[in-house]
Amino acid sequence: MKRKNLSLLFLLTFIILLWTPDIVRTQGSEPEKKTPASEFERELTEIEGNLTELEEKVEHLLEDFINPRISSIVLFFSSEELNGLVPAILEVRLDGNPLITKDLSETDRLVLAKGGAIEIFSGTIEPISHTLTVSYFLSDSQSRQSPDLNTRKKIFKIVPKRASTNYVEISLSKSKDTRKPFPILNARHWYKEP
Repeated sequence: MKRKNLSLLFLLTFIILLWTPDIVRTQGSEPEKKTPASEFERELTEIEGNLTELEEKVEHLLEDFINPRISSIVLFFSSEELNGLVPAILEVRLDGNPLITKDLSETDRLVLAKGGAIEIFSGTIEPISHTLTVSYFLSDSQSRQSPDLNTRKKIFKIVPKRASTNYVEISLSKSKDTRKPFPILNARHWYKEP
């Protein structure tokens, strides 16, 4: 019986020591330092800052859901009669990155010769300031090559309207300055809100 009681006492002591390690301390150990109130205030301020940041992100996401920041863009190209020369290749870069390279077909060239415009690109764009770099190559109607005219380029700045369809027409016209025989590239931007 004594042996049983001793075993139970030993087991009870072991359980108490296991579950409450702070009750029994070894000699020379320091008591735990309590965190001062200022530490809790600092942590609370940090949590509040994180919460405010998350609330702002949720607000922006909701705004983008209701009124998307991404806008659409459609690029057109038009050209007037250029004394027997016609555009053969057109290249457009957006912010320095290739957007489209179009080898104009006979149908495209016929539409341009009759004063029409062709759609060369349709897609989405972020409503921030962008640069469009447009390059063209002219050829004569027979050989599709012109040894005296090479590729020319011009850079345009556009700022698409948010949540709208943005249209950009790139046009090629004769130079009015007789000292500069090369055609002039122009761009016109307009938009349509939904």
